[in-house]
Amino acid sequence: MALEFEGPSVLGLNRHGVPLQKGTSRTKMQRGAYVILGDTDYKLTLVSTGGDLYRAVNAAKMLTEAGTPTRVVSMPCMRKFEEQEEAYQREVFPWDGRPVVSYEAMSTHGWAKYATASIGHNSFGTTVEAQHVYPHFKLTEQDIVRRVNDYLAEIGDKNAHLVPWKNI
Repeated sequence: MALEFEGPSVLGLNRHGVPLQKGTSRTKMQRGAYVILGDTDYKLTLVSTGGDLYRAVNAAKMLTEAGTPTRVVSMPCMRKFEEQEEAYQREVFPWDGRPVVSYEAMSTHGWAKYATASIGHNSFGTTVEAQHVYPHFKLTEQDIVRRVNDYLAEIGDKNAHLVPWKNI
């Protein structure tokens, strides 16, 4: 996609190993975002991208096991997703009141367009290895689960799309 796009592109690379995720697809990623985990009976969507996706998947499994069925959306390219027909966009992100929480360790910038809440770091970080950074900034899978549970308790049965977006 980056080579075929006529305009600027960014390739964001990790400096640490990232496990492959079941459900990812080179074909589906051409649409900008797609569901990689979960079925139609879910209470929450976690959306993530790149090297953070595996943490979102792990957190979704933990949330599901604890009684909050959670699905995961991989969103490698917001611009490509915005080019899709509205029916597809609403299939990926239904506007039905269920919460959508983005998780990107680097930043929450831009996620409010799709998510009802976001988890991320919004200031300068540090240059130590990721294994130390994520716990320091409370961005591990366990932290995702805790933050999501606190957020769900806060909004209760409210339509999450009618509650103001926040960084949780």
